[in-house]
Amino acid sequence: ARGRLTVAFAVSEPGHGAHPRHLSTRALRAGDGFRLTGEKAYLTNGPIADLYVVIAITSEAAGRKRFTAFLVPRRTPGLSVAAPTPLPFLRPSPHGGIELVDCPVPGKAILGEAEAAYETMVIPFGGVEDLLMTGPILGALSRLEAHAIEALRAGEPDRTLRSELGAVHALRETLTGVALAAAADLDRGVAPSGIPQTLAGLPLAVVLLERLTAILSRSGAGEDPVPARLQADLTALFSLGRRRLLARQERLGAALLSNPA
Repeated sequence: ARGRLTVAFAVSEPGHGAHPRHLSTRALRAGDGFRLTGEKAYLTNGPIADLYVVIAITSEAAGRKRFTAFLVPRRTPGLSVAAPTPLPFLRPSPHGGIELVDCPVPGKAILGEAEAAYETMVIPFGGVEDLLMTGPILGALSRLEAHAIEALRAGEPDRTLRSELGAVHALRETLTGVALAAAADLDRGVAPSGIPQTLAGLPLAVVLLERLTAILSRSGAGEDPVPARLQADLTALFSLGRRRLLARQERLGAALLSNPA
């Protein structure tokens, strides 16, 4: 891998997201290869991607679907790229969908273990994504804090505001330490499911955003368009990650209860 291509992870589908029960894109055997048919949506960098990792059903038995990941280049016959989805947030990374109609790929296009892509790729990727997104989230929170400091310096903040700013700064530094420790574990090969610090990142960031928003509002900087855009991005990220976070918290709680003291 030389980092010369933009790759989009194509799991979610229109109206259903990424829940395996509702995914319908299929890959049917065709000689030595496969033909893919289906539609993918909400793809980060989808409109500009050179290559798509498409998750498709390759078998189904007793109501259980088995998924395989395929590398599908943008110019593959039968693949069409939809126009970017207009979103009021996360604008640096365009989002959009693709449609696959009898799209041919060779057998060597399979990425990873066949028939096990959901368990070995989709689920672990969610944990890695949650951990890595802490970096951009911290960047946005740092920028919001800088805006708050600038606005407060221009006025005459009371003791309560000064105290709140100090508390927020300390909390952000704490979150930075948590994120760095979790990233170090990931670099050492620890699976995301074994890094409980990742479960603390989103709740801490939500608290930070709420408190920074209140400071900005009281400082008179609430109408500045830059903080408003950052707040919209962070709110969207929190909303998108909440369901997955709750599921991971529940699994951790169940594991703790099942282990003997």
